[in-house]
Amino acid sequence: MTCPPFLDGSNYGYWKIRMQSFISSVDGEAWNSVLVGYSYPLIGDAQGNMTKKARTLWTSDELKKDTSNAKALNAIYNAIDVGQFRMISSYKTTKEVPEALETNEYHLTHVEL
Repeated sequence: MTCPPFLDGSNYGYWKIRMQSFISSVDGEAWNSVLVGYSYPLIGDAQGNMTKKARTLWTSDELKKDTSNAKALNAIYNAIDVGQFRMISSYKTTKEVPEALETNEYHLTHVEL
């Protein structure tokens, strides 16, 4: 499969399973970032205060994890429509995105009359 399955607003369960397979095939670590989450690399100062580490100081492992998170986000962004994208575009980690999409689909498909 060269492109991710498309989420049409009524097929979340099906889409989620297919996205797991798609993202895992792109990069095994990318799927891990969906399951476990991704944290921006931090660095501590002399007082123990943690701040975001400058990208130029990242280790190769930190770069790989960031790239894997970006690959997973890219796959998800290419599998949703504009409205869904607007809803999740502020999220920076892939772990947050499926939860938001699932919650949104629940609200769309369980409208009380």
